[in-house]
Amino acid sequence: MKTYSGKECLQDIFASFVNSDIDKGFVVDIGCKTPGKGSNSTLFLEKGWSGVGADLSDYRLLWAKYKNYNFYNIDVTIKNNIDILFTGCPNVIEFLSLDVDEAGLLALKNIDLDKFKFKCICIEHDYYRFGESLRRPQRDLLDKRYSRVVQTQAEDWYVDYSLLDENVINNLKNIPKHSELHGHEMIKIFEWLNLIK
Repeated sequence: MKTYSGKECLQDIFASFVNSDIDKGFVVDIGCKTPGKGSNSTLFLEKGWSGVGADLSDYRLLWAKYKNYNFYNIDVTIKNNIDILFTGCPNVIEFLSLDVDEAGLLALKNIDLDKFKFKCICIEHDYYRFGESLRRPQRDLLDKRYSRVVQTQAEDWYVDYSLLDENVINNLKNIPKHSELHGHEMIKIFEWLNLIK
């Protein structure tokens, strides 16, 4: 199974599964870096999804080949910049990837969580570096609205069950509640979701 996120991360594979492997969807990638290896957007853009991405470094030329993707070289800790990023986004977004280290909590607070709903969220907290300083407040914001189905020493992965296909929901329930995974253990997700035998 093709992945750009990398074999120890697999965010793109997980988000694709959550979204029933659809060919058309929308991705918001905050901290998108460059396309290709390590990207949480590339798999979806190559399938025909649309989306927006933001990064503090200017990767505009590298993302220019994707006509279905708008790249913003912005500071996501500024509320107005997040508002600009989300201008024109659908109210239901298939995948939100938020990977901006210490800026993640501020970026999350800047998103209008009442206006926008996400089928799948992968959000970095780097508990192994920052302890509960990011993870706890991020969970306080998201646990009220979404179901946390995967947690690692670096990230939490959420879904909105009300927006998902019944078969996907049934498979997600195979993931042991609050299993804490480490990089080399991410392959277990494939097993839990019946993606490999």
